[in-house]
Amino acid sequence: MPELARRICAIIEGHLQELKSIPGELNNGSPDGSHDCFGFGEKRISAWHIQRTDPAEIRHHNPRYYEPFRDNMKYENSVLDIYDEIAREINRHNVGVQMDSL
Repeated sequence: MPELARRICAIIEGHLQELKSIPGELNNGSPDGSHDCFGFGEKRISAWHIQRTDPAEIRHHNPRYYEPFRDNMKYENSVLDIYDEIAREINRHNVGVQMDSL
């Protein structure tokens, strides 16, 4: 579907600067969980047990975790935001697959 491909490319292009700042490997300190690999155009990001977090809440409740992982939390949230934006676009085009938000 050319229109869907154009929309996905536009989403990725809209996040290019943000994607450039995200490391290729994310580590939130979790010793287990699933491995996820994201491809956004040329950018590949590998993450173990990726999850959306509220850095302010973590900072308040667990400052010892917050300090070493604050950048990683920001990056993981960004990756999930971009993924969700693409998933919503795919779902909107009704291509026979439904993507869940992460």
